[in-house]
Amino acid sequence: MRADVSSANTCLIVYAVVPLFYLLYQNLLLAAICYTVIPLVIVGMNRLLQPIKKLIGEYAQNRASAMQDAQEAIAQIMTVKAMGLEAEMVARLERLQRPILNAYKRQKRCESLAAGLDTFTGKLPTLLIITIGAVLVLNGQITVAALIVFNNLGRQGQRLTGIIGEAISAFKGNETRLDRIYELADRTKESDEGMEWHAKHAGSIDVVDLNFGYTQQRPVLRDLSLSLNKGEFVVLMGESGCGKSTMMRLLLKMTEQYTGHIVADSTSIRQIRASEWRKRIAFVPQFPFLFAGTLRENLTLGRECEEDAVWEVLRLSGFEQELGIFEDGLDTQIERGGMNFSGGQRQRIALARAILREAPILLLDETTSALDAATEERLLRNLKRLSRERIVLMISHRPAAAKAADRILLMSGGSIAEEGTHDALMRERGAYFALYSSEMEATGDET
Repeated sequence: MRADVSSANTCLIVYAVVPLFYLLYQNLLLAAICYTVIPLVIVGMNRLLQPIKKLIGEYAQNRASAMQDAQEAIAQIMTVKAMGLEAEMVARLERLQRPILNAYKRQKRCESLAAGLDTFTGKLPTLLIITIGAVLVLNGQITVAALIVFNNLGRQGQRLTGIIGEAISAFKGNETRLDRIYELADRTKESDEGMEWHAKHAGSIDVVDLNFGYTQQRPVLRDLSLSLNKGEFVVLMGESGCGKSTMMRLLLKMTEQYTGHIVADSTSIRQIRASEWRKRIAFVPQFPFLFAGTLRENLTLGRECEEDAVWEVLRLSGFEQELGIFEDGLDTQIERGGMNFSGGQRQRIALARAILREAPILLLDETTSALDAATEERLLRNLKRLSRERIVLMISHRPAAAKAADRILLMSGGSIAEEGTHDALMRERGAYFALYSSEMEATGDET
């Protein structure tokens, strides 16, 4: 199809240019009228359509912002409904739509003006040829037949003018979109350079003098040092904002804009390719995401897995018995975002998915926050068993997780303030004692 259009345009250009030589031979003035309008169209259209580039950019930026807000409102529909924010969200989206509509109107006005100019300049040569040609015929300088030939052949040149005008209009319309594509293409991609890491098991991870901040003025991690060892179930605790989740991001090699060292089995993870390093990690975020598809597809993520292995990880995550309420079992359809599952169910499915990955490093961020006490206790026992063959680090503020941990790391102000077992830290009656006591008081547990 594209080849046919290209051939048609080429033929049209040939038929428009070739008559030029005949018209120049017949009458220089009329030939100039036919063809000098072309550069005028190019200059005029280019200047007239210049604002369109800015308007399209403004329209696209406002539209992207409105779409993002709409997606957030839909994703958090339960919060919106529960708090009665429907009217406020509609009003907010309407406010965001106004600049989009205004930019779109201005863009269409410019395009309409450009289209009108293109049509006018296409008809102008015909008007001039007939008017001036009639005068030349009356003066005996050309014949009526020559005027008719001029008019017919001149239309080919005018068609070329139309093609040029449409091309300029289309180019200006897409120039902003192309600029956006080039901007995204030129962005620095995440580096995947480094060495291959063939270790199937990780014995230890050592973090030494780690410093990191999202801005230079507000450091999050300050001289952070800790160690994680295979065979230990380690719980990372601390007040909100102390840097726990940031620590996870660095362990996941999401950024390398830090000072200090993260060393896995005597090898700095800076030297290891990000893709290789992450193959050794299974991560469960605080708010896990489930893909649209079946439960089996969410667990295996396209890998070939034995049926027994799938059921085993469901048992370890505490979801095996609960799966019985779903008629389709592993073939149960999961809606987009897992909206047909509760928060606790999504957490356990995500944990089962992570365990099935059989990675030597397991990182968990508040994985039991949506679970009841009995389910949490069973899950923690299973996690302790899993930690015998891998490194397990869990962020949690739950007292049960703290008591189950082999070692507790208490963060404060971006560094490790206290470290030890639950019993040892309670005897010290320091920051951990205060944090644990407040959590126990909040949960109403007197034990």
